[in-house]
Amino acid sequence: AGYSNIVFKKGFKGIKEDAASRLALLDPEDISTFEKRKFYESVMIMCDAAKLQSERYAIEARKEAVIAEDDNRKAELLRIADICDRVPWETPRNIQEAFQAIWFTQLLIWSEENATSYCVERIDQLLYPFYEADKAAGKLDDKSVQELFDCFWLKMAEMIYTISDASAKFFSGYQPYHGISCGGCKEDGSDAVNELSFMALKATADTQMHAPTLNVRINKNTCDEFLIAVADLVKLGTGQPAIFFDETAFKILERNGVDKNDVWNWCVAGCVEPQIPGKTSLWDEGARFNYATAIEWTLYNGLSKILGREIGLKTGDPREFKSYDEFESACMKQMEYMIKAACQSAQVCERAHKLRMPVPVRSALCEGCVESGVAAMSGGGKYNMGPGIESTGLTDLADSLAAVKKLVYEENKISMDKLIEILDADFEGYEDIRQMLINRAPKYGNGEDYVDEIAAKFMEASCDMCESYNSITGSKYMCGAVPSISNVPCGEATWALPSGRKAGLPLSDGISPYPGYDREGPSAVIKSVGKLDHVKNGVGTLLNMKLSPNILESENDKKNFVHLLRSEGDLGGYHIQFNVVSNEDLRKAQKNPENYGDLLVRVAGYSAFFVELATNAQEAIIARTENSAW
Repeated sequence: AGYSNIVFKKGFKGIKEDAASRLALLDPEDISTFEKRKFYESVMIMCDAAKLQSERYAIEARKEAVIAEDDNRKAELLRIADICDRVPWETPRNIQEAFQAIWFTQLLIWSEENATSYCVERIDQLLYPFYEADKAAGKLDDKSVQELFDCFWLKMAEMIYTISDASAKFFSGYQPYHGISCGGCKEDGSDAVNELSFMALKATADTQMHAPTLNVRINKNTCDEFLIAVADLVKLGTGQPAIFFDETAFKILERNGVDKNDVWNWCVAGCVEPQIPGKTSLWDEGARFNYATAIEWTLYNGLSKILGREIGLKTGDPREFKSYDEFESACMKQMEYMIKAACQSAQVCERAHKLRMPVPVRSALCEGCVESGVAAMSGGGKYNMGPGIESTGLTDLADSLAAVKKLVYEENKISMDKLIEILDADFEGYEDIRQMLINRAPKYGNGEDYVDEIAAKFMEASCDMCESYNSITGSKYMCGAVPSISNVPCGEATWALPSGRKAGLPLSDGISPYPGYDREGPSAVIKSVGKLDHVKNGVGTLLNMKLSPNILESENDKKNFVHLLRSEGDLGGYHIQFNVVSNEDLRKAQKNPENYGDLLVRVAGYSAFFVELATNAQEAIIARTENSAW
């Protein structure tokens, strides 16, 4: 995420000149410089391609101008051609050239890879100097600038992430995850919200498309006026924007080696991943693991009950465990074994990409790569963090362990032998026991320490386990509770759980409560969320919350919404996003999809058109708890 500062400072012309000058210093007969020389040559070829790409657009614009019958349109096309002649080869001089430079650079990145998660940094800060200068010179007004925002938003929505059928189960919604960040703070910590911050919100409201995702940074100094505008956007029900808390993001980044003088300018990549624009070589997702699988493997001594294969560790027959501590310890070992396998898989993927996908575009736009002559995939960036080991099912694990602890070991309401018998049957014929597991054991999302502390313990342990392994560039792997829609396919591969969840059903997503188990309202949810260690989750944590449409009707409702956001920030949360839609409308959309083609929902780190989602993904969204009161 975030390359525009480099393009704005140097243009691809300047990047090429930089690479050429460094190449000239290397001895062509010295074999030890071979990799660097080839890297610089690839960067120079790429810069020429950037110039050629924009020139081709200029040619097409002039062709269209010749046949244009409307004089205004003809003039517009000729202006477009002049802009394409200049950027991104040269640096932009005004806000329209700046928008065009960003767009062409996005196209270059997408051409280099079947790219996802390539996001635009803080657009309100990036473009503000151009906005001020253009307005002072009388070259445009706010209406014209808003039109540029809206048009740019529509261009971003044109891109479709092309993936396999199997991958689509994890990333349902045709979403390339290209977000845009805004808000946040200035270098001195003061509120950075400006006129363009509001225009970014309005562009999302105007276009109401699934992309781009708008990522809003807030902190203690963020003005209430902006947060009320955020509430108005949330109320529209598009699932936008995603909201992030600066104070926690700063701590995440500093913990991962980012200089204090850089953290203030952070932006979001992918779903929720924090990074520094133009300075981070971060591979967002190296592998995934499923917390809930650790429970299944513990109950069945390493057997995947649902797959009928021995995959996990042999931690012993749980019927022979004498205490909850023994059971929990076995579960911890299963999780550790799973994370080790995930990190090993990530290393294999890293090596393949390093050998076959050297990414000269991304490397040229990341500070440190051209300077060192080392590509991004080889760790050339100023900051090398990750890859990320992402996860799902944390709260399924916590709810299940809490049920085992309370009902099996503490209250002796059910024996381990009987529990396994009931789970074997997927609760068929045991609905009374299932209801006891659901209702008599504490559930995450209700502010109860009993279960929240279990979630916190396993999350912290998983972060430590990930960080015990290094990537091929030497950086530590980072954990994150970032599901996309993996809670659905991972649920299909997970047997019945002591939490009361039946086999094959979706798991909880991110750090969200299991659907229907949070019963005390939004405030209780953020109390549970606040007990987790978000700072250790270098890839970020994701919280989904569903609100009834009537909960944001009045001005007082909006103030309550603002208080909820500020409270989560005070509690140390990192992220929150909302669906504002009734289950009644979602069911109608399932029955008559032709009438609901524009219905947007928040899936994970992205919004999607509801009728384009797979049925099981739709059901997972419908199942989320609908909060109708604060």
